[in-house]
Amino acid sequence: MKSIYLTPSSKRTESRSPQTSRLVAVLFVSIAGLAPGLAALHAAAAPDPITPVLESLVDRQIVPGAVALVANREKVLALKTAGCTSLARKTPMRADAVFWIASMSKSLTGTALMMLVDEGKIRLADPVEKFLPEFKGQQVRAADGTLHPPKPVPTHADVSFGPHPHQLIDIYLPKTGKGSFPAVLWFGGIWKAAKHPANLGFFNPKGIAVIAVQVRTMEDAVAVKEKVPISYVQTDAIRAVQFVRHHAAKWNLDPQRLAVGGGSQGAQPALFVGCTRDQANAMSGDPVERESSLVTCVAAFRCQPTLDPVRMQEWVPGVKWGAPALGVSFEESLKRHDELLPIIRKWSPDHLLHKNAAPMFFENEWSLSRPDDVTQVNYDVHSPAWALGFQKSAVAAGAKCHVKFPGHPADHPAKDIWDFVFVELKRPIRSKL
Repeated sequence: MKSIYLTPSSKRTESRSPQTSRLVAVLFVSIAGLAPGLAALHAAAAPDPITPVLESLVDRQIVPGAVALVANREKVLALKTAGCTSLARKTPMRADAVFWIASMSKSLTGTALMMLVDEGKIRLADPVEKFLPEFKGQQVRAADGTLHPPKPVPTHADVSFGPHPHQLIDIYLPKTGKGSFPAVLWFGGIWKAAKHPANLGFFNPKGIAVIAVQVRTMEDAVAVKEKVPISYVQTDAIRAVQFVRHHAAKWNLDPQRLAVGGGSQGAQPALFVGCTRDQANAMSGDPVERESSLVTCVAAFRCQPTLDPVRMQEWVPGVKWGAPALGVSFEESLKRHDELLPIIRKWSPDHLLHKNAAPMFFENEWSLSRPDDVTQVNYDVHSPAWALGFQKSAVAAGAKCHVKFPGHPADHPAKDIWDFVFVELKRPIRSKL
């Protein structure tokens, strides 16, 4: 059973009782309370239970007039009127009277919109211009006064790849081309849930799909007392790749050409995917887990590629980063390094390097000298020294790792991380996954 009601008739030029603004609550409580027994009363030709309520409101001058409608899923059970549309003219209220409902229009429109969403007729991510062409070409004014187009809308938004509300991906398919499209999965935050699409302006015109990945965070892990919080992030990164590969045909993607990447903290799960061996589980009852987790390449921008506190201190002396990835503070992880080493070796990308790891490209806009406008803490956390330290470990393992920053050109034809992904995704496929 549901109750539908309209607010009282009035005009801006007429005075209203202070109680008029409370009419909606009065009508809702009164009519909704009568609704459950209304059908039975109507069938038995019982006296009308609604009109006396409306007339009482009019007699007490709470409202000049009102219309009440009660309905269930099958039909309208009652439609009653009382009072006048105008106190001055004494015009009787009609069932089809037009009301000025002021701010109530927002709640009614919002409810109607969400009903359409529930029915699958529209998506919250749909651009307004899809339904109102007059809004096409709208611009957004930035804080500095400049105008720019609004953020691109995903082709497929908030696609769930797991049961947790933070396990979501947004898919941006190229607007031209027939596919199957290569794709780059770009990871967001690992402390706070976030999705950050890669360079859409670069990839989409080149026929490469972009997938923004949001994973469960370390905060999510701590909230449920997970002993190794980083495990949530890394396992979700693997599943995201497997999920996209499993559904590639649905989105016209090439399952053989998937790259991963991230900036700053977002590069951590991308590097884990690229460095770990194939996580496909042929015996799993979940078809997604039976898919390969191997990727074509990894792009990392100004990032932190290790969870090992000892290596952090070797590469960037004095830096503190990563807690509570290992379930303890940074200081505690240094003291208990030997004890925590099995955990580090399981989840830290640098400890998983091997000769068949995906090719990696690190980029940083800072040199080995701290810029004057950058704090020491910020510089230590994002220094290119991290990438150089990781590269040494990669070379020792026989993996391909390229590093580029001012004064240090990369030994790869790509000019930046974006170009690197493009070049690697366009290479001939060597073997089937």
